[in-house]
Amino acid sequence: MDASVARFPHLDHFLNAYMHQDWRLFGDSVEAVLLSYAKDTSLDDIKRLRSEIDAFIAAEGDRLELAYHALYPNS
Repeated sequence: MDASVARFPHLDHFLNAYMHQDWRLFGDSVEAVLLSYAKDTSLDDIKRLRSEIDAFIAAEGDRLELAYHALYPNS
């Protein structure tokens, strides 16, 4: 298992399932995709996703963009 999947499973799922190269299947904007995700999941999972996003940002700091593209090249 990839370390990012183990550390950020909800973020990994969201990016790979919703924000992939065909993300427009879920809506015409990032906000619409987030609403689609919210309809498909539980409130607890939404809270976990938000927490993982915050943790990822905090962990990567100035390297955020590089780390993101390295882990999620299709997102």
